[in-house]
Amino acid sequence: MAQTTLLSSFESITDTTDGLIAVNKQFIDTIGKSAQVLSLFNIVSKKYAVESADLVEVVRKAGGTFSATGGKLEELLAVFTTVRD
Repeated sequence: MAQTTLLSSFESITDTTDGLIAVNKQFIDTIGKSAQVLSLFNIVSKKYAVESADLVEVVRKAGGTFSATGGKLEELLAVFTTVRD
């Protein structure tokens, strides 16, 4: 987690922690996979015109509903980046 402050797509350790908590609350299958989630956010934010904070926000706002319908975190991020592009 401390390394996230070195990555340009994360603004602060507090934002990163809040984002991981939001992801873990919405997508149970991500619990214990913090490094993979942070890596996913970093890859998506660098490849598409989004910030990690935007990805966290979409998880907060739509993650619960998306997860309840059987969607995965990766699918939610794909939908968000497609719509945003």
